[in-house]
Amino acid sequence: MRVVRARQSVLRAAAGHALALVLTLVACTPAFAQDTAESLASVLRLVAANAPELALARIERSQVAGAPRWLEWETQRLSVLAHLGRFGDVAARAEALKGAAVQPPVSLAVARRIWLTGAQAALRADTPVRARELAARALWSDGASADDVRQARLVVAESYFVQRSAQTGYGALLRFRQDYPARDTAVAARFVPLLVEHGLARESLPWLTQLD
Repeated sequence: MRVVRARQSVLRAAAGHALALVLTLVACTPAFAQDTAESLASVLRLVAANAPELALARIERSQVAGAPRWLEWETQRLSVLAHLGRFGDVAARAEALKGAAVQPPVSLAVARRIWLTGAQAALRADTPVRARELAARALWSDGASADDVRQARLVVAESYFVQRSAQTGYGALLRFRQDYPARDTAVAARFVPLLVEHGLARESLPWLTQLD
């Protein structure tokens, strides 16, 4: 029953994933000028009105190559693509983000969140190697926060389950648990179904007890 509840929790989380991406990516961007903030609001309104294709068209008109606000618009593009379930496109655009578009200090922090978002999207697109590459890019970038490191490590662990290398994923998860021993029901709900699915029900017990 607890495994069923864990699966239901994962499904509920997936259903709200696109909205979470919108909120997370907006929160990590620098302060917008007033006109940019109004444009951003118009994109969010279009998404909320179930018109994501119109939102993408709005972004296309506003995201000019080389413009100072290009990176902020890219975060919005990825949010809308995720809302549409186009996770492969999210991962591909995150992978392409490098070079002149990423300059410290602020834009590097934004880029890091994009890479982590792309890594999560790569998992959902069933491309685990790309997920690890994006997670590594975020992990080893200058100024990665403790939360960035934590999220990147979770992506790496999950990527091995997606790749059907459950023992390697389990090893990564054990190392994560050693470094982050605090009770975490979100992590438990994320990995218990994966462990059970891959024949590691006994190994899932330390996390299963956190779902009580």
